Amino acid sequence: MLEHADEERVLIVIQGRVEVVAAARLRDPAYEGALEVASTQDLDAMSALSPPQKADPEVLASVLQAAVARLGA
Repeated sequence: MLEHADEERVLIVIQGRVEVVAAARLRDPAYEGALEVASTQDLDAMSALSPPQKADPEVLASVLQAAVARLGA
């Protein structure tokens, strides 16, 4: 979902919706007020803690849900 070979992607919450967009698009007025949850770099850092083949999707989902809650979304 966030993987994209040639550009940084960001998981955001905007107007109650969750979207994945190119980081460069966040400068667009349409994304004003978007809450940034995690970027490709953030997920790379998380996966560096354990081998990707051992990554637990439920743990990652919990981490992302907690990040959204901290942002107040």
